[in-house]
Amino acid sequence: SYTPAVQGQNGVALDNVTSDCLYKLVGTTVSVRIDLSISANGTATGNLQVKRPPYLSSGAWVSGGREIKKGGKAVTLTLENAWDYILINNYDNTYPVADGTRIVGTINYAI
Repeated sequence: SYTPAVQGQNGVALDNVTSDCLYKLVGTTVSVRIDLSISANGTATGNLQVKRPPYLSSGAWVSGGREIKKGGKAVTLTLENAWDYILINNYDNTYPVADGTRIVGTINYAI
C-alpha cells in the first residue's frame, strides 16, 4: 500500500482526504488501485492529481473508475511518461470532487 499526495491541478492539497491505495509491480507492469474518501475539498480545482508510485511510466495510459457516494459519475485516470501524478477527471472532463466524494479506480502501466 502507499499513501499518495493528493491535490488539485492548482497545486492546492485537499483539506481532508483519506486514501487506501495499493500498487504492485509484476515484471515491468505496475498495477495501481486508488481509493480516495474526500471529506472536504477546500480550494482545490482543475483535475484531481494523485502522486503515482515510484515508477515512471513508459508511455501514455488511460483507465477508469467511479465516484461511488455522491452521484456515481464515471472517472478517467490518465498517466503519461513524464508525469509525477495520475490525473483524475469526470468522464466529461470536469472536476470530480465535492465534499463527501469517494473515488475508486485502477490503472495499469508499463515502466
